[in-house]
Amino acid sequence: MRYPKAHADSSGWVPFALRGRKSVRTALAFAVAGIVGLPVMVSSPAFATTPDPTLSMPTPSAVTEGGNITFSMTSTTSGTWTITTTPAVSNGAVSGTDYTALPTTPYTVTFAGAETKTVVITTTDDALYENAETFTLRATNANATDWTEAVGTINDNDSKPSYTLTASPTTVTESAGAKSTITATLSAPSGVETTVGLTTADGTATSGVAPAGDYTALVGAPTDQIVIAAGQLSGTKDVSVTNDTVKDAQDTESFTVNGLVVGTTLPTTASTTVSIKDAQATPKLTLSGGGQTNEGSNATYTVTTDTKSEVPITVQWEAVDTTPATGNGKATPGYDFTYPANRSVTIAPGGTSTTITVPTLTDSLDEPNEDYAIQLLSPTNAALGATIKATGTIVDAVGDLGPTVTISPSSVTEGDADKKWATFTASLSSQSGKTVKVDWATVDGTALAGKDYVAGSGQLVFEPGTTTQTFTVDIIGDRIDEGSGEAFTVTTTAVPGETPASLSASGPATVTITDDDSAPTIASFDDSLVKEGNDPWVSVLPIKLSNPSDHAIKLDLTDTPGTASNALGVVGSYDYTLLNTTVTIPPEMTTGWVAVLVNGDAVFEGDETTSITATAQAGVNGQNYMTSPFADSATLTLQNDDDAPDLEVTSVTGAEGESVAVKGVITGQSQSSTVVNVTFTGGSVSGSKAADNNDFSNPGVQPLTIAAGTAPGTIVNITSIPLTQDNVAEPAETIIASGFGVGNVGTVTDGIITIAANGGTPGEEPGEEPGEEPGEEPGEAPKPTIKAPARVTGPSTVEVDGTVAPNAEVQVWGGAVGSGALKPLRTITADEDGYYWFEQRITSGYRFATLSQNMRSNEVAVFMTQNPTLVVSTTTRGQLNLGVKGNPAGAGQTAAIQQWRNGAWVTIRSGKTGADGVYRTGPKFASGSSVVLRAWVAGEPGRGTLPNFTAQQRVTVR
Repeated sequence: MRYPKAHADSSGWVPFALRGRKSVRTALAFAVAGIVGLPVMVSSPAFATTPDPTLSMPTPSAVTEGGNITFSMTSTTSGTWTITTTPAVSNGAVSGTDYTALPTTPYTVTFAGAETKTVVITTTDDALYENAETFTLRATNANATDWTEAVGTINDNDSKPSYTLTASPTTVTESAGAKSTITATLSAPSGVETTVGLTTADGTATSGVAPAGDYTALVGAPTDQIVIAAGQLSGTKDVSVTNDTVKDAQDTESFTVNGLVVGTTLPTTASTTVSIKDAQATPKLTLSGGGQTNEGSNATYTVTTDTKSEVPITVQWEAVDTTPATGNGKATPGYDFTYPANRSVTIAPGGTSTTITVPTLTDSLDEPNEDYAIQLLSPTNAALGATIKATGTIVDAVGDLGPTVTISPSSVTEGDADKKWATFTASLSSQSGKTVKVDWATVDGTALAGKDYVAGSGQLVFEPGTTTQTFTVDIIGDRIDEGSGEAFTVTTTAVPGETPASLSASGPATVTITDDDSAPTIASFDDSLVKEGNDPWVSVLPIKLSNPSDHAIKLDLTDTPGTASNALGVVGSYDYTLLNTTVTIPPEMTTGWVAVLVNGDAVFEGDETTSITATAQAGVNGQNYMTSPFADSATLTLQNDDDAPDLEVTSVTGAEGESVAVKGVITGQSQSSTVVNVTFTGGSVSGSKAADNNDFSNPGVQPLTIAAGTAPGTIVNITSIPLTQDNVAEPAETIIASGFGVGNVGTVTDGIITIAANGGTPGEEPGEEPGEEPGEEPGEAPKPTIKAPARVTGPSTVEVDGTVAPNAEVQVWGGAVGSGALKPLRTITADEDGYYWFEQRITSGYRFATLSQNMRSNEVAVFMTQNPTLVVSTTTRGQLNLGVKGNPAGAGQTAAIQQWRNGAWVTIRSGKTGADGVYRTGPKFASGSSVVLRAWVAGEPGRGTLPNFTAQQRVTVR
């Protein structure tokens, strides 16, 4: 849009104030300015004189409020332009309200030459319904001599408001000058004026002149209308009510006021209702009658009006609650008197009264006199007066009898565990009109209180008309097979002085607790693995039933030797003795015990087994109270814990030219024969000279059979070795006798055969200095040796020793396995024999070496076996809380839980230890069950730690 120069240069003002919403004020300001011939002043730079052809700005697309309007400006030359906005004359959009003002004042856009730039205006999303609004964005050059502008259009996105009509007051009492004010209210302010035409429609009230009419009709626009100015929410219009001075057929009459919008601004019509209350007196109704009526007779009540009516008067009646007189009860509608579905009576036009007839009913109940009351309600063409309620009494017939009481059910199911409620119903044989009180109590039978059920007692109160009451008894569940079940009784007794004398209980009610447990079977007779030991001891094997019985269960035991034997007279053959031939599992228990005497010994033998069979006795001692299978077997394995025999070769010395007899001593004993091989080779011992093949005749490998049962300490001949005679002077020479067990069974402890020195001083070869050892350079020190245990369990203090030159200084070096180069630990001094030792605390696998006189020993490694712990607790029924921690401990270690099942270890849980070094888990088991568990923690061989198990634990689950 472009403004003419005269318009741009003019100025003026509107000399009055406008009020209302912003958009409305803006619109009105422009409208008024147009009427008086004055321009509207806005905050903007002075208008330039002529449009500038060097800057073009096309009209941007219209946007819906809340969106952005982008003005594109294309300049052919360089320069700076000042940007301003102004509202349009009609429906003008206002900066700061309909759109966001420019960020600065002045706001400029600079062009470096021919280029295009944009100005983005953000519009405001308001909630006001209004027409499309426009504003002008103008760009003025730096000298304010030229300008270019474009118009931005903001489309409304708000729904047209609806409106409602209301009347105040809603109900108008007939009188001179009475009226109701009709208000039209918009759901939201509108930016445009709204006109609602009003018309009326007769209901029970009619329009017209009194006395025929009740109100003055409205005929619609333009005579009868409501105008809601732009920016306002509501407008009003009165409708007049007339006084007709007559008693109307209805106490309150009504008519409807309808609204119709003029034009299409609003989308809906609306209506409201005006009620007119009759000014004339309304007839008042009262109730009388009642009194005493013999059971089976009719009671009569009278309804009276204080004013006659031109129309029929109807009224409803109903039975209502009442407080009986002392000693009386309450009559029940439908039981003690007829209570029809239609309880309405009518007073005819011009009449003054009518009657209500209430027939009473006969019954055979022993009951007190009963009171009841009826009350008027819901009158038509009348109102209720002060007395609308009357009381009657039904006199009971002579000779009615009281009821009897019974208890049900007669049986309940036991359950497996804990207590559960059994609900019993006490029933009267018939209703009573009096309150019936009955005491009840449980009495032991074959079922015992505290074991099978929880003793109980109480009082039941049957209010008049009530025939049933309930009470509960706790039944104690178990898993014990109890055959046909157990029973207790419930006694019922009338409460003296409280219950009708004619009430008689039906005697004690027998309640059977039905057993839901199967007869037991042998659930488990598990295999067992034990170390035999060296001395006699007793191994106890559990045998378990699937569930208890209320009878003792006896089982006969037989054993069938496998590799284990119970025979006497042969070494290692008397392995065990079955101590009991019968197991009795007491009533209500599930576990019996088999005792086996394990005859521990020191004899090496393989793992040995025997099979033990448990068989339920026939008849009432067992099988009559069980289900098949009646037998089960368990294998008892006696694990050998003795070493195989060792042949310790006896050291011997002989002179050259002699033949020495080589003997050995047997250590340990075996049930079977053991074969070891003994070999002979020259070797240095503690610095001695090793004999060579020229010094003795080597007999080669000498096999030796250690017969089964050979007693420890037995001396055996191995072989004879000829020693070679020569004329060379030489020191003592040594031969090492060593060997091994065939098939890795049995061992040989080395022995030394020494060839005595021969000739002159040993080691004095030509050119040698006296006192020097053969083969050593003068002053040469021996290489350090080092020795340490190969393995320890858990963090430990290890002892390391070795040999060096006498009194030599020894540097000790060490470091964790896998940690890289060793580091110096300490310096110690060997004793006069060259022996040294030290202790070192380690928490993982560790390596050691020593350095002495510039010579380094070999490196030894000590591996550490895990020494884990398993902590077990049971605080929640049916669940164990388990914690596994390694030793050495650490986060992220792999841990596992194993359970002994069916003769084998089964992993049931596994995971990683947490930041505190503990792996926690909570497996679920059957409540009351006994489980055997152990834990395992992995090692880290790369760091010198090895995996290991904890000891097994047996725990009973809560």
